[in-house]
Amino acid sequence: MVIPKKYYYEANLVCEPCGPASLSVKKISGAQEFPMRCSVCRKMTVNRAMKCFDCDYIYAIKPIDDPVAMEIGPGLMIQKCPECDSLNVGVPPGPVLPR
Repeated sequence: MVIPKKYYYEANLVCEPCGPASLSVKKISGAQEFPMRCSVCRKMTVNRAMKCFDCDYIYAIKPIDDPVAMEIGPGLMIQKCPECDSLNVGVPPGPVLPR
């Protein structure tokens, strides 16, 4: 499902070099391109965050360029935890945004 450009949603984001300490929740546009620029290290390394529920590791999801995954639809392939290879992954709880 493609989110129209005019809509915004909250996303858990993390910077790869800065690690789990950089976990944040930001309101982003449906048309947002990844990776984004990190406000701490200034590198273009911020992606959506995932958490392994087996080992509690928080990591950045990298865009999928695998042609096999593209057959089922872009971004639909589940990425395993880079630490323990578990598929028990999901969106981590992030800081609460002020309303």
